[in-house]
Amino acid sequence: MLTLKSLRVPSLHRMPLFGLAFGKLWLGAHFIPILAFLFLCLQPLPALSAFQEKRVVILYSVPHDFPATELVEKGIRDVFNHNSSFTVQLFSEYLDLSRFRDEEQRKALAGLLNERYKGGGIDLVILVDTPAIFFLLEHEALLAGIPAVMCLVPEAIQERIVQSRLGPRACGVLITQNFVNEYVRASLALFPHAKQVAMAAGAFEADLVHAAMLRQALEQAKGGRRVMDLGGVSLEEMEQQGSRLSRNTPIFFSTLFVDQAGRSYIPRRVLEELIESTSAPVFGLYESYFGRGILGGPMVAMQQHGRMAALLALSVLQGRTPAQLGFTSSREVETAAYDWRQLHRFQIRENLLTPGVPVEFRQATLWDQYKYVFIAVAVLMVLQSALILGLVFNLRLRKKGEKQLREQQVELENLAGRLIAGREEEMQRLSRAFHDDLMQRLAAVSIKAGTLEKQAVDGHAAMLEPIQGMKQQLTSLTEDIHAISRELHPSILKDLGLEKALQSLCANFTERTGVQVELFNHGLTSTAACQEKTLCIYRVVQEALRNIGKHAQAGHVDVFVENRPDKLVLTIEDDGTGFDAAAATKSPGIGLAIMRERARLVGGTFTLHSEPGQGTVIDLTIPKNSTVYGKNQDSPC
Repeated sequence: MLTLKSLRVPSLHRMPLFGLAFGKLWLGAHFIPILAFLFLCLQPLPALSAFQEKRVVILYSVPHDFPATELVEKGIRDVFNHNSSFTVQLFSEYLDLSRFRDEEQRKALAGLLNERYKGGGIDLVILVDTPAIFFLLEHEALLAGIPAVMCLVPEAIQERIVQSRLGPRACGVLITQNFVNEYVRASLALFPHAKQVAMAAGAFEADLVHAAMLRQALEQAKGGRRVMDLGGVSLEEMEQQGSRLSRNTPIFFSTLFVDQAGRSYIPRRVLEELIESTSAPVFGLYESYFGRGILGGPMVAMQQHGRMAALLALSVLQGRTPAQLGFTSSREVETAAYDWRQLHRFQIRENLLTPGVPVEFRQATLWDQYKYVFIAVAVLMVLQSALILGLVFNLRLRKKGEKQLREQQVELENLAGRLIAGREEEMQRLSRAFHDDLMQRLAAVSIKAGTLEKQAVDGHAAMLEPIQGMKQQLTSLTEDIHAISRELHPSILKDLGLEKALQSLCANFTERTGVQVELFNHGLTSTAACQEKTLCIYRVVQEALRNIGKHAQAGHVDVFVENRPDKLVLTIEDDGTGFDAAAATKSPGIGLAIMRERARLVGGTFTLHSEPGQGTVIDLTIPKNSTVYGKNQDSPC
């Protein structure tokens, strides 16, 4: 905050003589703008004043739980809640004047309100309906000098308000006589053949004012009809008289806060009881009645009355005077609608209704209520039928395709079996050719080489060394061809059995590669399995050892073969580098593929387990009673 102490002004008594002139100039150049700035800071800012709080008192004629009060209050609060010009603090008073009508009670109420608000700085008062207006007219000292905005003001009391002391500071929203006349004309148009009409109203001050306007409208529009007044009696007598009226005698219900017997009521509940007791059609002027049994037509929009009164109040709070605004009415405070249930009950044709007025509570037909459900069900049934037909057609195609696939699979399996069997036959033929032809020829050449070796010893010593080298090469070639012949077809398997064949295979692998192979067998000496199954075991061991020798870098291999009563079991384990079995399953090499196919052809199961660095385990199980595919014609199994 800027203060005089914060202004560092040079002390004049400390200044040299030649600085006096400069000091005067400094003071004149700086103090005047600073004082002007301080003056402006002390003035109220216009922008801040726009957000000051306004205090408004609302005097409701009836309690908070009355339907009319709820509608008007909602309209008022909607406007004030959306106001951004200033803050409005509302003080709502529910006077309940229809229940506390004694003069002493009203004086006490006025005194209470006066004590509550006499020093409260109230900026505006809003009066809702006739009783609150009459109450303030009676007690002029209450909220004296405060502008008053009124809503639900019958035009019949407008002059009385204007001529009172309240008049210069009052404005409001009217219920006009023209609107009541229009309401009566539109209602009578629905019953052009009615001989008489009836009106029902109460004995309270508000009831009498509204009833007077309704009576005037009925007199103008009766057109030869007799007007029957149900007012001036107790509620029970009114209901009895109404129960005797015909369906062609419309009843116009105004308001009934107090009946002739002095009892207080809620008008809407009185209306409901009257409708329940009579078979005659009932009309009501206020929107709070709609949906409770009245036929409808033009009605006073009570929530809109509250909104219009709040808008007038905002204009007054913003600076306009009530005299400038005056008493007004608008189509905005009117509404219109018809109740389809009542139209249907009294068989009123809709061409008699006011054009453009909506018909509410229309009871839809079964088709109107559920047409979208029917359409959805129909579409669903069509789609479901199409889907079922498609599924049936697709199922037939699928079955046909599956049948063809099964046939092709069987053909492929038989073909694979025949190919492997043919391969074995061809390998057997080649093995015999190597053994019976090449081996015999090589043996003959070896014998001749031996003869030449003896002759060279006797007289041709210079030829001895080449002949011996040729003899060694022939011996090595004979051994290689013998090994190839054994690889092509293990004749030892047929001659000596599976056990000897596996022992020879393992021994030859150890001799050739240096990898120690240990064979464990159980019951192989008594094996009586068919040739294809024993050959399958032999070939799987052979292929596994070949792969171990090429890739595994193993130091030890265990081969377990067991002849169980119902199956043959083979397990091969190595301590090699291992590999990713999942990847190998997706794209197996030719060796694994052949082993799996051999197992399948004899009805067995082949599994492989391996992890990098953990070695490899191969399991083969062949049931003894399994079917063999692609077997030779002369096979015993």
